[in-house]
Amino acid sequence: MADVSRPEPAGVPEPRRPPPSPPSGRDAEPDSATAPDLIAAPDTAAPTTPPSPPLLEITDLSAGYGPVRVLHNITLTVPEHGITAVLGANGAGKTTLLRTVSGLIRPASGTVALAGRLLNRRSVEDVARLGVAHVPEGRGVILELTVEENLRLGRRRDTRDRSALSAVYDLFPSLAARRSRPGSTLSGGERQMLAIGRALLAEPRLLMLDEPSLGLAPRVVARLMAVLADLRARTGLTVLLVEQNARSALSVADRVVVLSLGAVAVDGDAAAFASDDRLRHAYLGF
Repeated sequence: MADVSRPEPAGVPEPRRPPPSPPSGRDAEPDSATAPDLIAAPDTAAPTTPPSPPLLEITDLSAGYGPVRVLHNITLTVPEHGITAVLGANGAGKTTLLRTVSGLIRPASGTVALAGRLLNRRSVEDVARLGVAHVPEGRGVILELTVEENLRLGRRRDTRDRSALSAVYDLFPSLAARRSRPGSTLSGGERQMLAIGRALLAEPRLLMLDEPSLGLAPRVVARLMAVLADLRARTGLTVLLVEQNARSALSVADRVVVLSLGAVAVDGDAAAFASDDRLRHAYLGF
Protein backbone atom coordinates (compact mmCIF):
# COMPACT_ATOMS: atom_id res chain seq x y z
CA MET A 1 0.00 0.00 0.00
CA ALA A 2 1.32 3.42 -0.96
CA ASP A 3 2.46 5.58 1.95
CA VAL A 4 0.99 9.08 2.13
CA SER A 5 2.99 11.49 4.25
CA ARG A 6 0.79 14.53 3.73
CA PRO A 7 -2.97 14.88 4.15
CA GLU A 8 -4.86 13.86 1.06
CA PRO A 9 -7.64 15.93 -0.45
CA ALA A 10 -10.94 15.50 1.37
CA GLY A 11 -12.82 12.36 0.41
CA VAL A 12 -9.84 10.67 -1.23
CA PRO A 13 -8.99 7.30 0.33
CA GLU A 14 -5.55 5.96 0.80
CA PRO A 15 -4.30 3.95 -2.18
CA ARG A 16 -5.09 0.26 -1.78
CA ARG A 17 -2.96 -2.49 -3.28
CA PRO A 18 -5.20 -4.66 -5.45
CA PRO A 19 -5.57 -8.34 -4.41
CA PRO A 20 -2.94 -10.72 -5.78
CA SER A 21 -3.66 -11.89 -9.29
CA PRO A 22 -1.74 -13.81 -11.92
CA PRO A 23 1.05 -11.65 -13.35
CA SER A 24 0.28 -9.92 -16.59
CA GLY A 25 1.47 -6.99 -18.67
CA ARG A 26 4.73 -5.48 -17.42
CA ASP A 27 4.67 -7.70 -14.27
CA ALA A 28 4.70 -10.95 -16.27
CA GLU A 29 7.79 -13.12 -16.65
CA PRO A 30 9.23 -12.50 -20.14
CA ASP A 31 9.42 -15.42 -22.53
CA SER A 32 12.98 -15.52 -23.87
CA ALA A 33 11.82 -17.36 -26.98
CA THR A 34 9.49 -14.54 -27.93
CA ALA A 35 11.30 -11.57 -26.36
CA PRO A 36 10.72 -8.32 -28.26
CA ASP A 37 13.37 -6.46 -30.15
CA LEU A 38 15.37 -3.76 -28.42
CA ILE A 39 12.88 -0.99 -29.19
CA ALA A 40 9.69 -2.58 -27.95
CA ALA A 41 6.30 -1.54 -26.69
CA PRO A 42 6.57 0.81 -23.71
CA ASP A 43 5.19 -1.82 -21.31
CA THR A 44 8.26 -4.09 -21.70
CA ALA A 45 8.72 -5.69 -18.30
CA ALA A 46 11.50 -6.86 -16.06
CA PRO A 47 11.16 -10.40 -14.66
CA THR A 48 9.12 -10.66 -11.49
CA THR A 49 11.61 -10.62 -8.60
CA PRO A 50 11.58 -10.02 -4.87
CA PRO A 51 11.76 -6.34 -3.81
CA SER A 52 15.25 -4.91 -4.26
CA PRO A 53 17.08 -3.07 -1.48
CA PRO A 54 17.27 0.70 -1.89
CA LEU A 55 20.14 2.08 -3.94
CA LEU A 56 19.29 5.71 -3.14
CA GLU A 57 18.10 6.77 0.32
CA ILE A 58 16.88 10.31 0.99
CA THR A 59 16.08 11.21 4.58
CA ASP A 60 14.45 14.41 5.92
CA LEU A 61 15.84 16.38 2.97
CA SER A 62 15.21 20.11 2.72
CA ALA A 63 16.72 22.14 -0.10
CA GLY A 64 16.12 25.17 -2.27
CA TYR A 65 17.65 28.30 -3.72
CA GLY A 66 19.10 30.75 -1.22
CA PRO A 67 16.46 31.57 1.40
CA VAL A 68 13.67 29.95 -0.64
CA ARG A 69 12.92 26.38 0.45
CA VAL A 70 11.57 24.13 -2.30
CA LEU A 71 11.85 20.70 -0.67
CA HIS A 72 10.54 20.20 2.85
CA ASN A 73 11.71 17.16 4.83
CA ILE A 74 11.61 14.75 1.91
CA THR A 75 12.09 11.08 2.81
CA LEU A 76 12.05 8.39 0.12
CA THR A 77 13.99 5.45 -1.21
CA VAL A 78 14.78 4.32 -4.76
CA PRO A 79 15.02 0.52 -5.01
CA GLU A 80 17.88 -0.93 -7.01
CA HIS A 81 17.23 -2.48 -10.43
CA GLY A 82 13.94 -0.65 -10.97
CA ILE A 83 12.32 2.49 -12.34
CA THR A 84 10.99 5.02 -9.86
CA ALA A 85 8.81 7.77 -11.35
CA VAL A 86 8.64 11.17 -9.66
CA LEU A 87 5.45 12.97 -10.61
CA GLY A 88 3.73 16.19 -9.63
CA ALA A 89 2.67 19.60 -10.84
CA ASN A 90 5.05 22.31 -12.01
CA GLY A 91 6.80 23.80 -9.00
CA ALA A 92 6.38 20.66 -6.87
CA GLY A 93 10.15 20.27 -6.48
CA LYS A 94 10.90 17.46 -8.91
CA THR A 95 13.83 19.13 -10.68
CA THR A 96 15.19 20.47 -7.40
CA LEU A 97 15.22 16.91 -6.06
CA LEU A 98 17.40 15.67 -8.92
CA ARG A 99 19.72 18.66 -8.68
CA THR A 100 20.20 18.05 -4.98
CA VAL A 101 21.01 14.36 -5.47
CA SER A 102 23.57 15.16 -8.19
CA GLY A 103 25.30 17.83 -6.09
CA LEU A 104 24.22 20.89 -8.03
CA ILE A 105 22.32 22.10 -4.96
CA ARG A 106 23.58 21.72 -1.39
CA PRO A 107 20.86 20.49 0.98
CA ALA A 108 19.86 22.75 3.85
CA SER A 109 19.28 19.68 6.03
CA GLY A 110 18.83 15.94 5.77
CA THR A 111 20.88 13.30 3.98
CA VAL A 112 21.27 11.75 0.54
CA ALA A 113 23.04 8.38 0.35
CA LEU A 114 23.94 6.16 -2.60
CA ALA A 115 24.52 2.54 -1.59
CA GLY A 116 25.19 3.73 1.94
CA ARG A 117 27.66 6.49 0.98
CA LEU A 118 26.66 10.04 1.84
CA LEU A 119 26.50 12.47 -1.08
CA ASN A 120 25.61 15.63 0.86
CA ARG A 121 28.88 17.53 0.68
CA ARG A 122 30.38 15.94 -2.39
CA SER A 123 31.09 17.82 -5.59
CA VAL A 124 29.16 17.13 -8.78
CA GLU A 125 32.23 15.34 -10.14
CA ASP A 126 32.50 13.09 -7.09
CA VAL A 127 28.82 12.20 -7.26
CA ALA A 128 29.25 11.27 -10.93
CA ARG A 129 32.29 9.11 -10.12
CA LEU A 130 30.22 7.23 -7.55
CA GLY A 131 27.81 6.24 -10.30
CA VAL A 132 25.11 8.92 -10.65
CA ALA A 133 24.33 10.14 -14.18
CA HIS A 134 22.00 13.13 -14.47
CA VAL A 135 20.34 14.03 -17.77
CA PRO A 136 18.81 17.46 -17.13
CA GLU A 137 15.84 19.02 -18.83
CA GLY A 138 17.01 20.56 -22.10
CA ARG A 139 19.29 17.64 -23.02
CA GLY A 140 22.62 19.52 -22.99
CA VAL A 141 23.78 18.43 -26.44
CA ILE A 142 26.77 20.40 -27.74
CA LEU A 143 25.45 21.42 -31.13
CA GLU A 144 28.82 22.13 -32.73
CA LEU A 145 30.16 18.62 -32.02
CA THR A 146 29.24 15.52 -33.98
CA VAL A 147 27.04 12.81 -32.52
CA GLU A 148 30.04 10.60 -31.79
CA GLU A 149 32.04 13.46 -30.27
CA ASN A 150 29.12 14.19 -27.95
CA LEU A 151 28.96 10.55 -26.94
CA ARG A 152 32.69 10.33 -26.25
CA LEU A 153 32.35 13.12 -23.69
CA GLY A 154 30.37 10.73 -21.52
CA ARG A 155 32.90 7.91 -21.40
CA ARG A 156 34.00 7.10 -17.88
CA ARG A 157 37.38 5.73 -18.93
CA ASP A 158 39.88 6.91 -21.51
CA THR A 159 39.82 3.91 -23.80
CA ARG A 160 39.70 3.09 -27.47
CA ASP A 161 37.33 0.19 -26.85
CA ARG A 162 34.31 0.84 -29.06
CA SER A 163 32.05 -1.80 -27.52
CA ALA A 164 30.30 0.73 -25.26
CA LEU A 165 29.72 3.08 -28.20
CA SER A 166 28.41 0.17 -30.24
CA ALA A 167 25.97 -0.68 -27.44
CA VAL A 168 24.57 2.87 -27.54
CA TYR A 169 24.24 2.71 -31.31
CA ASP A 170 22.39 -0.59 -30.92
CA LEU A 171 19.98 1.11 -28.49
CA PHE A 172 19.47 4.09 -30.80
CA PRO A 173 20.02 3.07 -34.45
CA SER A 174 19.16 6.54 -35.71
CA LEU A 175 22.25 7.90 -33.92
CA ALA A 176 24.45 5.34 -35.65
CA ALA A 177 23.26 6.62 -39.02
CA ARG A 178 24.13 10.18 -37.99
CA ARG A 179 27.30 9.62 -36.02
CA SER A 180 29.34 12.03 -38.15
CA ARG A 181 26.75 14.80 -38.24
CA PRO A 182 26.76 17.79 -35.89
CA GLY A 183 24.30 17.85 -33.02
CA SER A 184 22.57 20.86 -34.54
CA THR A 185 21.16 18.66 -37.32
CA LEU A 186 19.33 16.27 -34.98
CA SER A 187 15.64 16.30 -34.21
CA GLY A 188 14.41 16.82 -30.65
CA GLY A 189 13.93 13.09 -30.16
CA GLU A 190 17.40 12.32 -31.48
CA ARG A 191 18.96 14.90 -29.17
CA GLN A 192 17.23 13.26 -26.22
CA MET A 193 18.53 9.87 -27.32
CA LEU A 194 22.00 11.36 -27.61
CA ALA A 195 21.83 12.80 -24.10
CA ILE A 196 20.71 9.46 -22.65
CA GLY A 197 23.35 7.56 -24.63
CA ARG A 198 26.08 9.89 -23.39
CA ALA A 199 24.94 9.31 -19.79
CA LEU A 200 24.95 5.54 -20.28
CA LEU A 201 28.57 5.66 -21.43
CA ALA A 202 29.49 6.75 -17.91
CA GLU A 203 28.35 3.29 -16.73
CA PRO A 204 26.04 4.68 -14.03
CA ARG A 205 24.46 2.79 -11.15
CA LEU A 206 21.70 5.40 -11.04
CA LEU A 207 20.37 7.18 -14.14
CA MET A 208 18.34 10.32 -13.38
CA LEU A 209 16.21 11.77 -16.18
CA ASP A 210 14.49 15.15 -15.95
CA GLU A 211 11.47 15.44 -18.28
CA PRO A 212 12.88 13.29 -21.13
CA SER A 213 9.55 13.43 -23.00
CA LEU A 214 9.36 17.24 -23.05
CA GLY A 215 8.43 18.49 -26.51
CA LEU A 216 8.56 15.08 -28.17
CA ALA A 217 6.00 13.32 -30.32
CA PRO A 218 4.07 10.47 -28.64
CA ARG A 219 5.73 7.89 -30.87
CA VAL A 220 9.19 9.05 -29.80
CA VAL A 221 8.16 9.12 -26.14
CA ALA A 222 6.96 5.52 -26.42
CA ARG A 223 10.32 4.49 -27.88
CA LEU A 224 12.25 6.21 -25.09
CA MET A 225 10.14 4.53 -22.41
CA ALA A 226 10.64 1.18 -24.13
CA VAL A 227 14.41 1.69 -24.02
CA LEU A 228 14.28 2.40 -20.27
CA ALA A 229 12.21 -0.73 -19.68
CA ASP A 230 14.61 -2.77 -21.80
CA LEU A 231 17.64 -1.47 -19.90
CA ARG A 232 15.98 -2.37 -16.60
CA ALA A 233 15.22 -5.88 -17.82
CA ARG A 234 18.60 -6.61 -19.42
CA THR A 235 21.07 -4.75 -17.24
CA GLY A 236 19.29 -4.04 -13.96
CA LEU A 237 19.84 -0.31 -14.37
CA THR A 238 18.22 1.84 -11.66
CA VAL A 239 16.30 4.84 -13.05
CA LEU A 240 14.90 7.89 -11.25
CA LEU A 241 12.49 9.37 -13.79
CA VAL A 242 11.01 12.84 -13.37
CA GLU A 243 8.09 13.31 -15.74
CA GLN A 244 5.12 15.54 -16.51
CA ASN A 245 3.85 12.84 -18.87
CA ALA A 246 2.45 10.74 -16.04
CA ARG A 247 0.78 8.13 -18.24
CA SER A 248 4.02 7.28 -20.01
CA ALA A 249 6.00 7.21 -16.77
CA LEU A 250 3.47 4.97 -15.01
CA SER A 251 3.52 2.55 -17.96
CA VAL A 252 7.11 1.55 -17.16
CA ALA A 253 7.61 2.48 -13.49
CA ASP A 254 7.85 0.01 -10.63
CA ARG A 255 7.34 2.64 -7.95
CA VAL A 256 5.89 6.14 -7.94
CA VAL A 257 6.54 9.20 -5.82
CA VAL A 258 4.16 12.15 -6.12
CA LEU A 259 5.46 15.50 -4.87
CA SER A 260 3.10 18.29 -3.85
CA LEU A 261 4.42 21.69 -2.76
CA GLY A 262 7.84 20.25 -2.01
CA ALA A 263 6.69 17.31 0.11
CA VAL A 264 5.94 13.64 -0.55
CA ALA A 265 2.20 13.14 -1.05
CA VAL A 266 2.30 9.54 -2.35
CA ASP A 267 5.07 6.94 -2.26
CA GLY A 268 4.20 3.42 -3.31
CA ASP A 269 3.64 0.79 -5.97
CA ALA A 270 3.17 2.31 -9.43
CA ALA A 271 0.63 -0.24 -10.65
CA ALA A 272 -1.54 0.17 -7.56
CA PHE A 273 -1.45 3.95 -7.88
CA ALA A 274 -2.26 3.84 -11.61
CA SER A 275 -5.27 1.58 -10.97
CA ASP A 276 -6.72 3.82 -8.22
CA ASP A 277 -8.83 6.23 -10.26
CA ARG A 278 -9.82 8.54 -7.38
CA LEU A 279 -6.29 8.92 -5.99
CA ARG A 280 -4.74 9.34 -9.44
CA HIS A 281 -7.29 11.98 -10.38
CA ALA A 282 -6.81 13.82 -7.08
CA TYR A 283 -3.06 14.23 -7.56
CA LEU A 284 -2.55 14.09 -11.33
CA GLY A 285 -5.90 15.17 -12.75
CA PHE A 286 -6.64 12.21 -14.99
